[in-house]
Amino acid sequence: MDKREMARKIIEAQRGKFFTAIFRSKQDGTVRLMNGRTGVRKYSKGGINVIRDKADLVSVFNVQKMGYRSVYLDGLVSIRAGGKVYDF
Repeated sequence: MDKREMARKIIEAQRGKFFTAIFRSKQDGTVRLMNGRTGVRKYSKGGINVIRDKADLVSVFNVQKMGYRSVYLDGLVSIRAGGKVYDF
């Protein structure tokens, strides 16, 4: 299992619980920290999730920005979820 598959599996295993991701931005390479959740539908305005089919991105709800954001899986530094820290 490669880094991308393992990270996606960890994030999806949270099933709506909070997690923290530290990752490098795909656009400019800056290191970012995001507290987020998956499965949030409350703020959705409808439409199609355009990154759903992209293997290197996962869509999460950023609770600090109160909006949907993408996490670049290949740029992940670490994930803190379920009381564990996963370093990549």
